[in-house]
Amino acid sequence: MPNARRLELVLLQASCADRPQAYTVWNCPLVEDINVDNQISLENNTKQTLKLYFHGSISPSLLPLNLLQAIKMASQENTMIDISLGIAGYPTDGGSHLASLLTEATGLGIERSVKYLGAHSRIDLLKLCRQYDVGICFYDDTADELNH
Repeated sequence: MPNARRLELVLLQASCADRPQAYTVWNCPLVEDINVDNQISLENNTKQTLKLYFHGSISPSLLPLNLLQAIKMASQENTMIDISLGIAGYPTDGGSHLASLLTEATGLGIERSVKYLGAHSRIDLLKLCRQYDVGICFYDDTADELNH
């Protein structure tokens, strides 16, 4: 199971709380999966890019609308950096939150900076994320979400 809480629940439901074959295995990339070649430097007075990347379930708690407002504000405050966001994954609500994100991006005038990349297999996600500088992840700690 990917986290201790989920493992505990599965063992409880399966009536085998002391089963030694059950493990928590974190769903994290290997060191060799991480791209360390994309370094950002503001030393040379040329406009730089900062490419943010998200993959996972596209929902308000994991990919909040206020991220887009932060991208716009940060881009306005530092005109030497172009900030963009690539979103890979699947909508969990029939696509309404994804539509809200894209509509919000248009309303903020940053629609060219926000791109939905579609849903991909795990191996393709790892290849895709190498094209970006920073992976982002949000969790709503008030939600009673078993997967978090």
